[in-house]
Order: sequence, then C-alpha cells, then structure tokens
Amino acid sequence: FMQLFNSVDQHIDKIYKQLTRVRNQENRSGTAYLALEDTEEPYLGGIKYTAMPPHKRFRDLEQLSGGEKAVASLALVIALQMNTQLPFIIMDEPDASLDKLNLRAAADALNKLSKTTQIVSVSLRDRFFEHSHALIGIYKDKNTQSSGVVTLNLDNFQDQTLEALE
Repeated sequence: FMQLFNSVDQHIDKIYKQLTRVRNQENRSGTAYLALEDTEEPYLGGIKYTAMPPHKRFRDLEQLSGGEKAVASLALVIALQMNTQLPFIIMDEPDASLDKLNLRAAADALNKLSKTTQIVSVSLRDRFFEHSHALIGIYKDKNTQSSGVVTLNLDNFQDQTLEALE
C-alpha cells in the first residue's frame, strides 16, 4: 500500500501540472498532492487528494468545479496507470464538463496513455473523439427493434490525410 501510495503521490503533481499548464506560461500550472489522514496507521484512515488549479488557492476536491474535478480525476487515473499497467481503462464521458482548453489537454494525455493501454471512452463531443483511433456507434434498428453497432477505424483515415498533406 505505502509503495503504491508514495509512487502515485510522486507522479501526480507532475501529471496535474502537465494537464493544467497555462498556454504560453510554462511556470503557471496547478498543483496536486496526496496526504494520508492517519500517518501512523495508514490503513485506519483515508487518503486526502488536494488539487489547486492555476490561479486558485488550495481547497477540497468537493469545492472544485466539474471541469476542475475531471482534470484532477484524470491526473489520478494516469498516475495510478503508471504504477499498475492495467490492460484497459473504461471512462464514461470524462470530457463532459471540460472547457475547450482542458478538453484538448485531456485528449492529448489520453492519447499518450493509449500507447500503453487500451482506452474505451464514451463521449458525445466531437472535439474529444476526433483524437480517437476508432469510433463505435450504437443505434436502434427499427426493423429488428434491437441495437446495432457501427465501427470505424480512424487510423486508416489519419494515414490517408497525412499522405494527402505531403
């Protein structure tokens, strides 16, 4: 437990800084850290996760906006993945409350993470899934009154787009 805790705590601030970096200002980013509620008996207490977005003061996660919570959660998922190497991650609309700038940062971070693990994410926003490798659509087939599935491998289109640009 303590080995994983210390490793995640060591990585989470760097990841959060990357996700919250203010454009054109390298030194302006957020800060995040973990703390044990009971350092003597860590198994008897909880873990406190604190995140401070850029230009704001430290406060509990409950007091952050929906987008700020989403960015902090993504940083935690990435930090955990760096230590556990899960084969896949499933996310339900991780982009729902993100603004345009944070959406781009989240998509870039998940794209990097997808090189070591498979990520399945539900999203309704084209700005998010345009960074995907594949799309899967679910629809209702009126004739059979059941669900149908459509898949589209976007890697094929990215290769064609790159060739057209050259």
